[in-house]
Amino acid sequence: MASEIKPLSYLTLLKSGQYSDFVIECQGVEFKVHRAIVCPQSTMLERAANGDFREAKEGRIKMTEDDPRILSRVLVFLYTNDYETSSIPKFLQTRIASAERHMADTEPDYGCPGMEELMVHLLVFKSADMLGIEPLKRLASSRFLRGASSRCLDPNFAKPLNLVYEWTREGDEFLRWPVTDICLEKYRDLPSCPATMHVLQMHDPVTWRVITDTELHDRLQEEYQAEILEGLQELQVLLEPYGNDGGQGS
Repeated sequence: MASEIKPLSYLTLLKSGQYSDFVIECQGVEFKVHRAIVCPQSTMLERAANGDFREAKEGRIKMTEDDPRILSRVLVFLYTNDYETSSIPKFLQTRIASAERHMADTEPDYGCPGMEELMVHLLVFKSADMLGIEPLKRLASSRFLRGASSRCLDPNFAKPLNLVYEWTREGDEFLRWPVTDICLEKYRDLPSCPATMHVLQMHDPVTWRVITDTELHDRLQEEYQAEILEGLQELQVLLEPYGNDGGQGS
């Protein structure tokens, strides 16, 4: 039965390429995959591999935008339902290194020290979004947000935050809204991170105004507390006759 096949068994198929019937080419690296495994999980690959497109007839598709190391993680997920943040399987490292000698077998320099893990999750999310792999989008976004909550006050957080706004649609519930909430939770400390504040000012001016206008926040908090106090006082007035009756009856 299929349920008895362990994920590593599927990964062995990706490693050997045995019985593969479709090729994904990415920056000179060829990944021999299996339509029966990847197509049911990816709406884009399903259309490309089974429709009247040239890719379906040739059994090959080119993905020029992704980094092969990021696409490797996407494929590992499709075959195992998970991916490693810090590395990819050795056989994929070797395949990438042999295909393009100028490409190091280590992770690329993302230009934001300390944000490497966040960048990996963000790039995996972007690729999953393009390929239409909803479970991977959920996994990558949850891992990104878990790291963002503890790193959002880092000066280098501005770069991944900017990419979240550039790569997601307005109203996106996977990353855009949750990461904005994280920033709002840290509103008192964020003014010490001018680069992050600049990103918010460019992409989400409403959130930026809320964070920068401390007086507005304090005023809203005071009004909220006043409303609660007023409600309690009204409730006390309403309950007072019942309290008096109870005292007379005893």
